[in-house]
Amino acid sequence: MRSVTFALLASLTLFLAACEQMNKPAVQHALPAPRLLVATDQSCKVTLPLEWSEVIKRAAGEENDTSRVLRAGVASRGPHFTIYRMPKADLAETATYLEEGAASIDRMIKDPDFEEWKVVKGPTKCVVNTRQAVQYVAESITKAKRLKYRYLITVVDGQKSFFYLTGSLHPSQESQYWSQLEEITNSFTETP
Repeated sequence: MRSVTFALLASLTLFLAACEQMNKPAVQHALPAPRLLVATDQSCKVTLPLEWSEVIKRAAGEENDTSRVLRAGVASRGPHFTIYRMPKADLAETATYLEEGAASIDRMIKDPDFEEWKVVKGPTKCVVNTRQAVQYVAESITKAKRLKYRYLITVVDGQKSFFYLTGSLHPSQESQYWSQLEEITNSFTETP
């Protein structure tokens, strides 16, 4: 009788242990976290979605452009996000982010490498991480390759600089990446 009772207790213990294991949550592996990307001059930072990475190589004609402080993208023909910085000390004391936004759009419209510039939306005042900003959505076509682009352009009024945040992609990529351009833009933080 004792051996039967012992066998039953052992079986019951094993059964309860198995039930307890079944009720434990499965081990969850942490997904890779989005990455923080700091500008080359340490003036700002953004958070990149998983498939995005820093773009080190400068485009032709940008080799000596020190105003570009950050560039990220998805693959070679994927969307891109670029930040340019203009120190306020280099501008008239009366310069505003709204004027800088309008001037930025004007420079893009006059760029000889592009045509058929169209502002689809904006200027729209907004706030990016507590900083005043103005935002535009625009479209253009490259003259050389006849490629269409759509842009999310945001000029942020930083403490010591104006920051020009530009996300660009092809219209066919908009449904997949537009919200990511908005997320990167909204993650922008000026560093002290």
